[in-house]
Amino acid sequence: MALEQSYRNGRAYDASQLQIFLSFMKTPIVGYKSIDYGTKQEKNKNWGIGTQPTSYGHGQRDATCTLGISSEEYRKIVDASPNGDILSLPLFDIIVTYNHPETDKIVTDKVKYCQFMDAMVETAQNDKEFALEFEILCAEIESGQRG
Repeated sequence: MALEQSYRNGRAYDASQLQIFLSFMKTPIVGYKSIDYGTKQEKNKNWGIGTQPTSYGHGQRDATCTLGISSEEYRKIVDASPNGDILSLPLFDIIVTYNHPETDKIVTDKVKYCQFMDAMVETAQNDKEFALEFEILCAEIESGQRG
C-alpha cells in the first residue's frame, strides 16, 4: 500500500534535494554527511488521590543538533573562523532547505543561535574517507517555513 501511494503521489523529499547553509559562510555545505536536529520538551504526569493522573506538567524545551561533514568542508569552516578556531565563531544559524523537484515547493528549517561544542578531528587506520561529526549547541528550531 505504501509503495502504491508513493508511486501514485510522485517523488518524496529525499537527501538529494537537501541544502545546508551556515549563516556566516557564502556557499552551501556540499560535503555534508548527516544532520540531526530537533526539540525535546520535558513532560510529566501530575498525580492526585487515586490511580489516574490528574494533569500534565510541561517543562523546558531543549533544541539539539549534530552535524556530520567531510574534512574539506571542515577546512572551509576553519578558514572562515576567527584565528582558525571554530570554537570562537560568534552565534550563527544553520539553514536547511528541501526543494521538491516536481512541485518546486521549498521547505526551510532553521537551527538558530548555534555554536560548535567541540573541534575534535578523528580518523582511523584504513579510513577511506575523512568525515567528522560535531555536536552543535543551539537555542531553538524553526521548522517548516514554506516558500
